[in-house]
Amino acid sequence: MFFVMIVLSKKGQRRNVEMKNLKKILSLVLAGTMALTVLAGCGNDADDSGGKKEEQGAAESSKGGDKVVLSYWGWDSNFYKPMMEAFQKKYPEVEFEITEVASADYVTKVQQCIASGMELPDILVSEANYRGQMLSIDMWEDLTKEPYNLKDDMFFDSYLNQMKNADGKIMCVDQTVCPSAFAYKRDLAKQYLGTDDPDKLAAMLPDIKAFCDAAEKVQTESGGSVKLFSTIGAVAEWLRGKEAASLVNDNGDVDFTGKYKQTIEDACQLRDAGAIDVIEQWSAQDNAAYAQSNHIFFPAANWSLEFSIKPNDPDGSGNWGMFIPEGNSFSWGGTAMGISKESKNKEMAWNFIRFCTMEDEGIQVMKEKVDYYTPYKAPYDNPEYTSKVDAYFADQDVGKLLYQDIMPKMKIAQRTEYDGVASEVLTLVLNNIIADESVTSEQALTQALEEMQNRLPDVVVK
Repeated sequence: MFFVMIVLSKKGQRRNVEMKNLKKILSLVLAGTMALTVLAGCGNDADDSGGKKEEQGAAESSKGGDKVVLSYWGWDSNFYKPMMEAFQKKYPEVEFEITEVASADYVTKVQQCIASGMELPDILVSEANYRGQMLSIDMWEDLTKEPYNLKDDMFFDSYLNQMKNADGKIMCVDQTVCPSAFAYKRDLAKQYLGTDDPDKLAAMLPDIKAFCDAAEKVQTESGGSVKLFSTIGAVAEWLRGKEAASLVNDNGDVDFTGKYKQTIEDACQLRDAGAIDVIEQWSAQDNAAYAQSNHIFFPAANWSLEFSIKPNDPDGSGNWGMFIPEGNSFSWGGTAMGISKESKNKEMAWNFIRFCTMEDEGIQVMKEKVDYYTPYKAPYDNPEYTSKVDAYFADQDVGKLLYQDIMPKMKIAQRTEYDGVASEVLTLVLNNIIADESVTSEQALTQALEEMQNRLPDVVVK
C-alpha cells in the first residue's frame, strides 16, 4: 500500500548559499523560522497531523517476504501514482509513504530536515531549475558505483548535465525527457503567415528578426487583435533554453550576463515588435488562450500536449501543428529521482528507479499511463517507442519530431547551485519589460545584476 501525506510547507525566501555556509545558515533558520508544518513530513515515522493521509492496499507478497516501506517526497502525482501501482504488482511486499511537497519548497524542506537531524526520504526528487542546488547537498547515493553502475553512454548526452553533480557523477535519473518545440494554430498560421505546413514555418522563421517581422505583419493585418505569443513566461523558456553555457564560468563567478544578456535582448526585440501579449503565465486567462483565436504560437514541452493544450482546447482537434523553432528547440522542465545515501532501503529504492526509467515493463507503463519518456537510450532503438501520429495535430507524427528530431540534439547546460535564483531573477525582469515597454534591455540587465547580487552577496556576479 502507499500512504499519501499532504504537508503544508511554509514558503521562505529561497537563497542559494555555498556549502561552507550551509550549516550556519540552517542553524539560523531553525532557530528563527522553522515551522512544524514544514517538519511534519520529515522522517519515515512522520504522522499525518495537519495533513491528509490516503491509503491504497497492496497485494500480500506471494513470496511471504517482509514488508518494505519506501518513503518518497514529491509533487507529481500524475507520475508517481500509476508507477507505484505498477511497481507493487511486481513487488507486492512494498509499501510507499508519500509526502507531497511543492517543488518550490523542496530545497528548504530538505535543508530543514538535515539541520534538525531528521531522516530524509528513501527516494529524493529534484526539479530542473533547482537541480544544481539540490545536487550540491551531500545527501545523494552515487549511482555510478556498485551495485548501480550507471554509465554515461547509457543515457542521451543532452540529459547527462541534469543528472550529474559538480564532480561529474550521476546522482539521479530524470523521470522523463522534456524536448520542446512550437505548437501552433493551423488556421491562424495559414491566415496570417500564408502556410500551416510545419517545415515551411520553420524555414520562414530562422531567427529573432524573422519572428519580429512576422509579428509586425500579424499586428497590421489583424488590427492588433492577434499576437504571436500569449505569455512572456513561455517565450522565456524558449529563449533561455537556447543558452547552453553554464551559469558559473571557469573562474567560479556567476556570469548572469554571459548566459542571459542575449535572452533579455531577444525578449525586448519581440516585445517592441508586438509579438508578446501581457497575459500572466499559468493564469486562467493563459489557459483560455489555447481555445481562442488571438495567438498563433505556443512554446510547448512534450508534456504540454496532454496537460495544457488538449485539455484547454478540447474542440481544437486537427487545428494544431508543431515545428522546431530557431535554435533547434529547447528542454522545458524535468524532475529526477535519486536515493538518499542514508536510506535503509537502498536496494528497493533502486529497484523502483530502475523500474520506472530502465526496465521495459516500467518504461511502457510510463509511456501508456503518463506519456513520459525515459532518458535511457535502449528503448529508442525501436521506432515504435517514439512514433506518435496524433489526429489532434492533423496526423502529424509529433513523437518523431520531439524524440527523434529534437531530443538527441538538445544542449542542456551544466546545472549549478545558483540556477534557481537566476531563473527567478530572469522571470522578474522579463515580466517587468512586458509590463513597462519603456524598459530597455540595458536597464533590465542592470536590474537583474543588482537583484542577483542582493540574493547572492557572497559570490561574484557578472
